[in-house]
Formats: sequence, C-alpha cells, structure tokens
Amino acid sequence: MQVVSSAPRPNLPDVQSASYQIGQKQYDFTAEYQADTQTWRYRHGDAPLAVYHRNGAFKQTGNAKRARYTCFQSAAAHFCARKLPAPFW
Repeated sequence: MQVVSSAPRPNLPDVQSASYQIGQKQYDFTAEYQADTQTWRYRHGDAPLAVYHRNGAFKQTGNAKRARYTCFQSAAAHFCARKLPAPFW
C-alpha cells in the first residue's frame, strides 16, 4: 500500500506553522493545504491571514521566487520578515 499526501510535495505536511515574537507578543501562524482547490489557507488563531511578498527594494511583488521578504497581515498584526520556507514563501 502506498500513501500519497495531498500536499503539493510529498515531503511537505498538509499543515505548517510559523511563530514570531515581537517585543512581548507572540504571533503563531498556520498554513493548511486545501486539496480541493490546491491552495494554502493561512490563519492567525481563528482569523484569516493574508500572506504576500516584497522584493529587495521592499516593493510588493507577486513573484514569490524572487521575493526577499514574506509579509503577514491580519487584524492583530501586520509585519514583514525575511522570506520563509514553504508554504510561507
């Protein structure tokens, strides 16, 4: 019997998490792969999370491969950090 993951890559779990501490606050993010739409759904707690990218000149870009920063935006937080590994790239 062969087990096949629904994630876009077999070695990548369907749920990923990232955590940041800024000052006294801790921000925990999750990304869950949606097999039916073949996309990632990003969350901060129970709230939706927007993830976008910026290039070296800190301009917003749609090209994740060339991005140098990953930015997170939710009702509770909005900040950018160095680019992260999948799925937060």
